[in-house]
Amino acid sequence: MNYIEYIEYIENTYQITLPSLYKQLAKDNMLDWQLGLENWHKDIYPTLLKNPPLLLCAYEFEMCQPNGVLEMLDEILPSQDDGNDFYVKSEYQNRLVIFAECGNGDYYAFYYENDKHSEPQIIRICHDDDSEFVAKNLQEFIFFKLLEIANVGENGELETFREKLLAQLRTHTPYLTNEQVDCLKNIYTKEFQKDNHDYWVLLNNTEFDNIINDFIPYEKQEQSFELYEFE
Repeated sequence: MNYIEYIEYIENTYQITLPSLYKQLAKDNMLDWQLGLENWHKDIYPTLLKNPPLLLCAYEFEMCQPNGVLEMLDEILPSQDDGNDFYVKSEYQNRLVIFAECGNGDYYAFYYENDKHSEPQIIRICHDDDSEFVAKNLQEFIFFKLLEIANVGENGELETFREKLLAQLRTHTPYLTNEQVDCLKNIYTKEFQKDNHDYWVLLNNTEFDNIINDFIPYEKQEQSFELYEFE
């Protein structure tokens, strides 16, 4: 199943409308990381770096493959009828669509708080803590992640790191506003500075927070909530 087929399946099965930007990314082949292919890190990843798909060089982000998402839904988002000792609370049931994982057991999901055909918010489903709100919508989430990696930084080859960020910005430019693109260009070409963890970063925490507040303010950002009911 490819991403176009997956989108059609999800929308028809759950009577939900996925974000138009997500559909455009699928049409532009920006969702496919070619995961699962042999020697991915050695052979596939270096090729993808030339034209990075969605958030390939972001922090704690990996696209979920369509078949993989469908296989794990009952495990990550169990309903009360599944017979587990925990399940998704009724107010969140059938209002979440997982689209990416974080590499530590957490997942990113679209959350339809009111209308299942409106623009969903982005939440992080945490496997060992309360879940949290991340962004108002997918577009702002993409900008958030492109900004976050500059704050997380690198402890390896800095110019290679910079080249990855600039290549990623180039392929993501069609999905950003002009102001967002200019902001990221200025950040990605700055001098590196050391943070408290001995990483080289392009943004310190204060700068990161200020840009978030200026460009994509979101009153719920980092607010936590309990997604599951436990018996």
